[in-house]
Amino acid sequence: MFQLILAAGLLLATSPPPDPAELRSDSPENALKVLERGYNTRSLHDLGSLYTANYQFHFPNQEKTVELQAFGREKELSSANHLFHGLVVDGKTVLVAADNIAMSIAGLTANPDPEHPDSTDHYRLIASTQCGLAMTVPGTNTLTRTFEGLSVFQLVRGDAAVLAKGQVADPTLWYIRGWFEDLDGLSSELGKQKGDCDPGALPATSPLALGIRPLGNPACPTIDLACDVPAAGNMVVEVFDVAGRRINQRTIEVKQPGVQRIQAGSGVTIRPGAYWVRLTQANLRTTRMIAVAK
Repeated sequence: MFQLILAAGLLLATSPPPDPAELRSDSPENALKVLERGYNTRSLHDLGSLYTANYQFHFPNQEKTVELQAFGREKELSSANHLFHGLVVDGKTVLVAADNIAMSIAGLTANPDPEHPDSTDHYRLIASTQCGLAMTVPGTNTLTRTFEGLSVFQLVRGDAAVLAKGQVADPTLWYIRGWFEDLDGLSSELGKQKGDCDPGALPATSPLALGIRPLGNPACPTIDLACDVPAAGNMVVEVFDVAGRRINQRTIEVKQPGVQRIQAGSGVTIRPGAYWVRLTQANLRTTRMIAVAK
């Protein structure tokens, strides 16, 4: 059984894996093994048992690859069903089921989830540097890889999850609430573009809640933000890479509520890619993922 190491950047140590047929999602790493099994055995039951009701699958926009798109649980299960069994509409085959599906999720590291930093007992972020899905095209020997490289998974313990039908609030089980795919590809595309530092005026607002709005899309390496701040007082802005490792932290004095211009990436080298930015003031906190170009 995989033993989880929460220290940032360390590989998860492993012992001989259990029989796949006996796997349960009784740890974050075993939840990913159940995900592997679901694809490799074409089991919609396995996938449905893992994805929470608020599950989101994030992937680079095929037309504008500096952004991430997302869809939810039902579309994810429908897409998997078509992959496993094909699609027939009005008696006509629209999609043919794939042959020889093989999924592998390896090269794992774990960190606290930036959206829930004070609850590592209930939330985890796991990055896989070797995540891929391969299959052959029916009737040919063509091998297709639908994704490979860096993927990031957000996992939640059963007693904190937004449960889908059939799932239980069991503290011994873990579910998947988010999957970010092909982040290497996103970083590569962002490295070809110039980030927008937006020197213009701040957008007007009447902030009632703490909020983050990037001033450029994609943002430049200083990560210029318009932050809605509802009260005076010190505010902490933090930047995390996609694996959940903190790479910058700043404390900013806010003398009066309103919109504040903040450079979250100031003082460190921010390479092209996706980053979590977290804003904290007193007992208020908000987190947002932001794409950064060169």
